[in-house]
Amino acid sequence: MRVVAALALAGLRHRPGRALLLALGVAVAVVVPVVAGGMRVSAEAAAVAQAVDRLPAAERAVLTTTSARLPPDRSAELDTRLRAGTAALGVPDLRRYLVYRPLSVAGSSFTLAAADDAAGIVHLTGGRMPASCTPQRCEVLLTATGGAGGSPTSVALLRPAAGQLGLVVTGTAELVDATAVGAGLVDGTQPLLLGTSTTALDRLATLELFGRTTAWIGRLTGEGVAAVGAAPFAAGLDALADRLNLLNGNGLTIRWPADQVAGAAARAAASAERFTVLGAAAAALQLGFCVLAAVGMRRRQQLVATLLVRRGVPRAALLVPPLVQLVVAVAAGLLAGAGVGAVVVAGQSGGLPHGRWTVAGEALTSALPTLGWICAVAVLLGVAVVRWPAGAARGTRVVLDCLLVAAVGLAWLAVLSPGGGTADPLTTSVTTLVAIAAGLVAARVWPLVLAGLGAAGRRSVTWRVAVTGGRTRPLTSAVTAAFVAAAMCATLFAGSYRATLQDSADDQAAYQVPLDVAVSASRDVATPLEALDTAALAAVPGVTVRPVVASAVTAFPGTVRAAGLPLVGLDPDTVLAMHRWTATTGATVPAVQLAGELGSADTGAAAVARPVVPAGTRVLRIAAAGATADADVSLWVAGPDGDERQVPLLQAGTDALRAPVATDVPLRVVAVELAESATHLVHRQHAVGEGNTDQPLAAGRLTLGAVTADGTPVPWSWAGWGSDAATVDARADRLAADYRIDDVRVVLTPGFVPLARLPELPVATDPQTAGSAVDGIVPVDVGATTVRGRVVATLPRMPTMGGRYLVADRAAVAALLDRSEPGTAAVTQVWLGVPDGALPAVRQLLAAPPASTATVVYRADVRTAVATDPVAARSGTLLTLAGIVALLLALVAIALAVRIEDGDGAADGLSLELDGLPPARVRRTLLLRACLVLAVGIPFGAAVGLLLTGVAVRLIGLGSAGVDVQPPVQVALGGVWAAVLVVVAVAGGVGVATVTAAAGLRGPRPLVPEMDLR
Repeated sequence: MRVVAALALAGLRHRPGRALLLALGVAVAVVVPVVAGGMRVSAEAAAVAQAVDRLPAAERAVLTTTSARLPPDRSAELDTRLRAGTAALGVPDLRRYLVYRPLSVAGSSFTLAAADDAAGIVHLTGGRMPASCTPQRCEVLLTATGGAGGSPTSVALLRPAAGQLGLVVTGTAELVDATAVGAGLVDGTQPLLLGTSTTALDRLATLELFGRTTAWIGRLTGEGVAAVGAAPFAAGLDALADRLNLLNGNGLTIRWPADQVAGAAARAAASAERFTVLGAAAAALQLGFCVLAAVGMRRRQQLVATLLVRRGVPRAALLVPPLVQLVVAVAAGLLAGAGVGAVVVAGQSGGLPHGRWTVAGEALTSALPTLGWICAVAVLLGVAVVRWPAGAARGTRVVLDCLLVAAVGLAWLAVLSPGGGTADPLTTSVTTLVAIAAGLVAARVWPLVLAGLGAAGRRSVTWRVAVTGGRTRPLTSAVTAAFVAAAMCATLFAGSYRATLQDSADDQAAYQVPLDVAVSASRDVATPLEALDTAALAAVPGVTVRPVVASAVTAFPGTVRAAGLPLVGLDPDTVLAMHRWTATTGATVPAVQLAGELGSADTGAAAVARPVVPAGTRVLRIAAAGATADADVSLWVAGPDGDERQVPLLQAGTDALRAPVATDVPLRVVAVELAESATHLVHRQHAVGEGNTDQPLAAGRLTLGAVTADGTPVPWSWAGWGSDAATVDARADRLAADYRIDDVRVVLTPGFVPLARLPELPVATDPQTAGSAVDGIVPVDVGATTVRGRVVATLPRMPTMGGRYLVADRAAVAALLDRSEPGTAAVTQVWLGVPDGALPAVRQLLAAPPASTATVVYRADVRTAVATDPVAARSGTLLTLAGIVALLLALVAIALAVRIEDGDGAADGLSLELDGLPPARVRRTLLLRACLVLAVGIPFGAAVGLLLTGVAVRLIGLGSAGVDVQPPVQVALGGVWAAVLVVVAVAGGVGVATVTAAAGLRGPRPLVPEMDLR
């Protein structure tokens, strides 16, 4: 046995080439699982760190509170233990607060608090810092605001109240650290009196019986939380609170932004399977490469075995030579690949709290078990290939067919299995299964291809020799074709899946921001138009301002299908300008077709001139008769941006009404409304509620006539005006309306159309609403009016909208809302179309108040945020690496196959030379056979790789950041990029085959395996 092992080692020393190629292939394949493990670790840490660091500064804290009154010794002990516990979790610096409940003294409301080392959280703006605090007299600061929502309060206003409590205000300050406000410890809407000693303020005699909270605030850092880990950090805080409460019964609670951080950690953990998938695919390639290398060793090992049998060596010992050589080569490749992978992981882990080499160590630890059993399987497969009987061709085909059926069956089962997701092992292994199936199919197809080619090119000796050699020795070429197909499948999958994730990032950005900028309401503004200067934005070259109107309506009123949903008004041009229309909406209808359908909306109104209030008008005067104190009359107008406002029509003598419009821009007249006056309403309700008899509703006849703007007559026609709730006699010079005000608003509108003649409203809607429509008609309650919506398109999704919606032409929506409920056609969003060159100017305008008080989102920023997400960035890097590795392995496989053919076919080459065929022609046969292998493996592998991308997207369905996204991920096949990759693979394969073939048959004399078995 020792002699046999020595013979195997001698063979490695004498002919190390193929063993080195095997070791190189194994090393390249091993790199990916190691790097995948490192990226998984670093992605989780970076996602947690990013989630913490992106929190608003005021919320990035650990807040510990207790309302218990603690004696000084217990308070000191609690403080010491709490600081030690949080320091162990990476939160070393705590600031202690004492906060009294909101106080109201001498007509002033305020919050009284103290903070240790208060100088570090305030900026003194007047006076001096407090210097003393006794139970009878305590100096405090007055902050200029009690936080972001507070308002300035003078010292003079609070001094009387402070004096009653024994407080002396020594100065004013601004909070530069508003964490106490952001954490909810201090009311940000009230003035804050702040002391500088929690212990001293706690002894203030005047507030001895008042409730208070003792708190500690520690600053969170992404690096600190990531170093501990989100789950251990949360568990550590919970355990700390339990220990302290069990020790002293302090009623202590610890709060921190756990939901946001836990969500980021869960998202990163969910994406870990993505890294596992790519690592498994590389491992499968490693197995295939080992099989190819074993094929190269097969001929010589079988000859050695024959010689050893003749020398009396037991058959059991015949496994030793191939086993030793395979173990040495695979082990060397494993160690080299693991080392390179660890270096790569360390190089990409800079800035992580774990440290470069710690991450690399964790990556190796997580990958080594997988690599260990993969290498063991590789050695066993290699030995099986080497020792497989030479005459067992039929058995070989049966084994291949069984493996193919198993791989295809498992892959198909994964596709059909519902809800597998990334947690299902069958789902995550489908990429490996499909790649294996592609290789097995290529191996089975190879003999058929050669049989078909045998009849072609009969006049070419080179062609006949190449094809005949492949048919007489099919194993090497078949295995190579299989490996090239699997490697190409993995390469195209990696590239196409990466392109798919990149496109998904673009889709997500366009879904959140359909144009280039989206402005909506915020905590400070009810509608975006309150904060925007649309004229200034429109003045920027190339910028278009697109208002979006939305109002709550009821579809299918009075039925079991009734549903509340928004009626959204978009201009047809807005639909045309939306980015990535098909992906974001899932529509089968082109945007231009839908824009045309929505733009065909007809209000049914005659073509009459709508009244317009001229720009610069201060007061509008309307001749009127019949105005009474029982009814308030108002004028509804809309600006150029569609924003509607109500202007009261006040009595101006006995024959006119006046409206203080005070406008610098032209205003479109929307409606005139009559409403029951407050005086009449109060009188009627009191009479009905306190008596036993009903009271009459406000009613009458209102006549409106000529209109002037600041004394100048205005072209104004009352013709075409009407109302659903009043009887109107409208002529060009006057309008007379007989009204009665009950539960329905009395609204007079221009271009009025009776309900019976109101045309259908073209709408696009969600699948559920469209499915409930009868004959394509959706009845919609718009205020007091029910209209017929005609479904012209079904949109599975609509950017920025919820699950159910109706989308129609903005002008038609506004007209419908204005006829019964003016003012409800609210502009809820403003979308801006901004060319790249104009984006800096728009950013500058929107960054300045009042625009900055609205919610402003840029599509480019969303795209950048998605692309730079730790999970997304590492996914892209790993996919690129996987593609490069697969391509390199394919090229190495081609070189190895040519070398095997050169060695195993040396006898045939010698015969050809003896028959007069020059060595150059013999080398050409090697090249031609390699090209045939490429012609089979590359196209087939590329096609399966593109198909695999679609399967993976369907099964995994996660966006680039590792979470479910809207819109859903759509397959991107790479287009030109995929074609270029195929061309590169073909050119590289031919180049490698040419160089390798050119190096063959260069010895001083022919050498066949039988002549040298070392």
